[in-house]
Amino acid sequence: MDAAVKGPVWIDPPRFWAAVAGKSDDEVNSLLEHISELWQRADVEALRRFDFVTCVGYPYRRAFGSGPEQAA
Repeated sequence: MDAAVKGPVWIDPPRFWAAVAGKSDDEVNSLLEHISELWQRADVEALRRFDFVTCVGYPYRRAFGSGPEQAA
């Protein structure tokens, strides 16, 4: 777990829709709530287990030294 993680969870739409195909609205809502809980706990390893999660945090911050928290 990385408690320092801030920023969004990036989801690949085609993979997400493939993962939820055939599921009921309640199942999809439950999945999204579970992902939200993992994000709030900053459980990056658990988030990365989902095939449709492509990135957690700001992907360019490390490479270019930029990001919302450095813009201030």
